[in-house]
Amino acid sequence: MPGLGLAEIVEAAAAGEVKSLFLIGDSANFSNGKLGDGLAALDNLEFLVVCDTFLSATAQRADVVLPRATFAEKDGTFTNLERRIQRLTPGRELLEEGARSEGRVICEVARKMGAPGFLLSSSSEIMDEIARVAPIYTNVSYRTLANQGGLVFKTDLKSPQPTQMLYASREDRGLQWPVDKDGFGTPILFEDGFKSRKAEPITPDFAEVEGGFDTDFPLWFVPGRVLLQQERDIKIVKGRANTIQRDEFVELNPTDAFAMSIEDGGKVVVEMPIGRLSGMARINEAVPVGVVASTSLFGQLAVDLQSSEEMEPATKVPGLDIRRARVNKVD
Repeated sequence: MPGLGLAEIVEAAAAGEVKSLFLIGDSANFSNGKLGDGLAALDNLEFLVVCDTFLSATAQRADVVLPRATFAEKDGTFTNLERRIQRLTPGRELLEEGARSEGRVICEVARKMGAPGFLLSSSSEIMDEIARVAPIYTNVSYRTLANQGGLVFKTDLKSPQPTQMLYASREDRGLQWPVDKDGFGTPILFEDGFKSRKAEPITPDFAEVEGGFDTDFPLWFVPGRVLLQQERDIKIVKGRANTIQRDEFVELNPTDAFAMSIEDGGKVVVEMPIGRLSGMARINEAVPVGVVASTSLFGQLAVDLQSSEEMEPATKVPGLDIRRARVNKVD
């Protein structure tokens, strides 16, 4: 059934509309309630195939379990948010009769079913096909990616942890798409201008805020994010994943602060119809009257994504939405 997301597939399975399913990997959402009674929905299938690394609760319900390679055994590429394509090389080789990567599993199953177009025997060939069908990956291949790598010299002897080898390792810098026919990437888009020789800026339509003054929430909360604030004091909490702790600043215009008897450095709570934020007040004349602002770190966004139990956490973490708010002093 094309066009269904994970939640819709689970609902369709529970309703008997999906009869069989090929599931790669597992999700905590099958058992944490985010997908309803997801495991019971899988039990309703007539045939379930699971390709996974471990015999999870989902795999235990499968009619067929196919062993899946771990990340340390995979060969492929990653593309990050700056358009950089980098190689992923396996840390250990797979046994011929053992686990397999998802790409190899899909190709072998497809060939057994007689589907055309799956005569791919390596991740390199899969990359070549991606380059043929996806325009942004044109001219990308394992060969062009390998040409961008190089040996990294050892650290200086004055370094706290010098290596005693001539070379530390190989560094693959990757390529930023689009890639030209000579195998060179594009670090900066539109550096040589646009095809039409001029930019075509789009002016967004002005959207008037609905509703007038709200006596319960008389201010507007304007959030922001930055990568680094070196002038701020932080505490690094060490653990399996290091985290940063710091007092968040809540910025107010002097006029609003005076009206609410809030002093600079005082503890406050910003309350919104959905959500709240605790922090220390900072009086700032640059903040417009009627606005309360606070700037968080991008690192906190990563923490929220990692700790989320949502099926698609990227769509559920708080966005930079302007919301109605009120500010209360904390005694």
